Amino acid sequence: MSRSGPMGIGAAILLSLSCVACGDDGPGVPPPPDGGLDGASDAAVGDAGPVVSALDGSFPPPRFGACTEPESATAVGALPFRETLLLGGGAPRDRGRPSTACAGASDAVAADAVFAIEAPGPGTITVRTDLPGTEPWLDTVVYIRDGCDGASREIGCDDDGGARGGASRLFAEVAGAGPLLVFVDGATADDRGTIEVLIGYTPVPASSGEGADTCAEATELVFVGDAASLRMAVGAGDTTDASNDLGCAGVPTTYDLPDEHYAMVLDAPADVIIEVTPGPTFDAAFYLLPDCASTEAAACHDQGPIGVAESTLVQALPAGRWILGIDSFFSPGFPEWNEGPYELRVVLLPPTE
Repeated sequence: MSRSGPMGIGAAILLSLSCVACGDDGPGVPPPPDGGLDGASDAAVGDAGPVVSALDGSFPPPRFGACTEPESATAVGALPFRETLLLGGGAPRDRGRPSTACAGASDAVAADAVFAIEAPGPGTITVRTDLPGTEPWLDTVVYIRDGCDGASREIGCDDDGGARGGASRLFAEVAGAGPLLVFVDGATADDRGTIEVLIGYTPVPASSGEGADTCAEATELVFVGDAASLRMAVGAGDTTDASNDLGCAGVPTTYDLPDEHYAMVLDAPADVIIEVTPGPTFDAAFYLLPDCASTEAAACHDQGPIGVAESTLVQALPAGRWILGIDSFFSPGFPEWNEGPYELRVVLLPPTE
């Protein structure tokens, strides 16, 4: 029996990245020669186009497969940072490699750009290349390290998590200010060209609290962050002994159980990532409605078994007030699976186009 909701599950799974070793020292490939700064150059693309930084010539060429010092990276000031860059215009200069667990092509000698950032404090760093300025055929990999040497310093990586093609979209939790190194890499040596990159920061949000038992009293989600890069809200509750209020029409065996409700207000269209992490014996599901009277859901979602996080991406959700219901998949003979505790995370991203 299929248990996929009509919106399907999104490619991005939030904040579940762990530290893994980086394969930086590829055997059998000599390092590039030492040299000094080639000098950064800026050139306008057309009369009204974006400024493209030729980053391939902006760094001293370090040893193969790793940046040598944080000073070899381009320092970024206040976040969010958004720029269109030309990656690997000449021979590729490889300053780092993603972990093999993240990208199977991590042994490729691919051109990359390295940015040094400072997070204001604990929170989430966003790195995206799924933006209009990225050439659609490019396959990018982005990753974050808390040090220059690759071994065990990767704290987040994404290969093909973007909303389209081989673009990347990374969300990584960071504990403090840094410094941190953000790598924008090609998946292969042939992945060179124009890339638009966005690096953003969102502080840890305070909890919006527990969802309301009825839709009419839905708990308002409180978002923090920058609308230009990422806004986030979190909550937590327990559907045990809640009333059965709403659900998804046309899905008779799902969403007809105790539920709790949140409301979120969008000032502009947004790509919305919803993640519900249930307790170990709770088979969670969720739905998204335009109002309490509607039976036409924007999303009905249940993919995983009991105790497994449920996550989906709703693209270009229109502006307005939306109702998010935390519900369950009906499990005959196992009523303990039909209600329980949960944690909620909702991320708002500006549409990529």
